[in-house]
Amino acid sequence: IFLGLQGAAQLLSEVGFGLGAAIYQGDLSPHWIGSYTKPGVSFQLTGQRNINSFLAIRAGYAHASISDNEENYTGGVHQLRNFSFKASVNELSAQLLVNPTFNNGWEEPGNLRPYFFAGIGIGLLSVERDWSRFNYTYPHWQSWVLPGLAQDSVTAIPSTIFTFPVGVGLRYQIGENVALYAEG
Repeated sequence: IFLGLQGAAQLLSEVGFGLGAAIYQGDLSPHWIGSYTKPGVSFQLTGQRNINSFLAIRAGYAHASISDNEENYTGGVHQLRNFSFKASVNELSAQLLVNPTFNNGWEEPGNLRPYFFAGIGIGLLSVERDWSRFNYTYPHWQSWVLPGLAQDSVTAIPSTIFTFPVGVGLRYQIGENVALYAEG
């Protein structure tokens, strides 16, 4: 989720900066929608070139940091498992933007327009896992839990992954060369 500004350097080229929230949605969170009460900080830098009034291509750099800790979660096995982690992702991507209102490069102040984007990228990962507070004495672990933890502890986490950024955005033209945008 990003909120930011874009500025037109010339008629068909734009640069942008956005601040956002990174939400962890893995198995450490007891909430099915993720850890929205503990958002991580994220930001993005973009450069965009309009191809025509309908399509644009965007190059982007995004950084996100997330973390979670089961120490304070109640119910289930979270406090007994007591895992935690910290992670950061730096992503370089190329995206195609689709403007259904057919006005790329011709926006007027006060215009509000939706857009869609999809692309490919590479994510550079840094993950710190911590299971040092795991309760090995709990007698009711399922038979696969302890062997699984032993296997996970010797399995290396990849430092790079392919990413496929896909989303929707809304752009409000503040002035002739400045726009406010929100996307997720």
